[in-house]
Amino acid sequence: LMHPSPYGLSGPGLNGPHLDYLGWLPMDRTVYFGRDGRNNYTLRFSSMSVPHKRTMGWLLALIPYDRDDPANVYTVEFRTPTNFDSGLKQAAVVIHRIQRVGSSYYSMIVTHSHEYYELLEGTEWVNFLGFDSENKYQYIRIRVERINRRAHYADVRIISTFNPVACRSFEQKKLLGDQEQRSPDLDVQYICVPRSHSNEDDFLMQKQRKRNRFYEDLQTYGMNACADSKVWRAIDQYDYVCVDQQRVSTIQEDNELDEFRRTTDNDCMSPFVSRGAFIGDEVCVSEEERQQIKLENAMQHSAMRYYAFFNGQDSVGA
Repeated sequence: LMHPSPYGLSGPGLNGPHLDYLGWLPMDRTVYFGRDGRNNYTLRFSSMSVPHKRTMGWLLALIPYDRDDPANVYTVEFRTPTNFDSGLKQAAVVIHRIQRVGSSYYSMIVTHSHEYYELLEGTEWVNFLGFDSENKYQYIRIRVERINRRAHYADVRIISTFNPVACRSFEQKKLLGDQEQRSPDLDVQYICVPRSHSNEDDFLMQKQRKRNRFYEDLQTYGMNACADSKVWRAIDQYDYVCVDQQRVSTIQEDNELDEFRRTTDNDCMSPFVSRGAFIGDEVCVSEEERQQIKLENAMQHSAMRYYAFFNGQDSVGA
């Protein structure tokens, strides 16, 4: 939002993508569209302008548009003229485009028209992604079906025909022979060959394999996505620390045993101590586990896929 707009030069507050990056949105209320196999349905968005604990709907949707980079997405959020957003003229749905430029990502508000930046009730935004090799048009359509100002929610219909495995109109779909399919890439039946054909088939097979697994490989997603083989620790819905999968089982076991590790005064029995993963986390664990939690917190940046997601690594305080 850092450009002349109805909001001034800075906007009414942090937008949805930046709130997600900071870990200020609960993971169970952000959705990566298409990940569950559905591509045409209505979502109820709660306003980001009111405290999350007072609402129940989705806060942020991420809609992919780039088959080779799942972090390139359009985001959808709902804002109302409340609290820090009191300067807004009306309740509205806002769309941002996240795009990688060089080694960093940038967010840009998407204009619905030349007159205003938001989607109002009964309006829609359509973005055409181009033809595939079978002359099918890929597009994203976002329509605001209803806005309830009193209850701070908006019902938004999202349709996306984005298909990460399809070849583009400027590519040739080349079927692989039986011998080629005996390679380790058994899930690749064809490759997308650019007209220039400047790449080797092995390289194109690797690219197609990743496209085939576009959604399957998204164990985590968004601006806090973890590096490969890592998952969110998820002690609570704001805990985006990335850990090995087996750590999640250990943490769940400690959570279940917590009530048996407490005194009648509700303190931790010796030798157990408070876990302290964040303020308010008082589950009783071993001293070894508490030290492991501290280490994970300290090394959090090293396990993130996009540590310097927006605008590169911040040098302030470095």
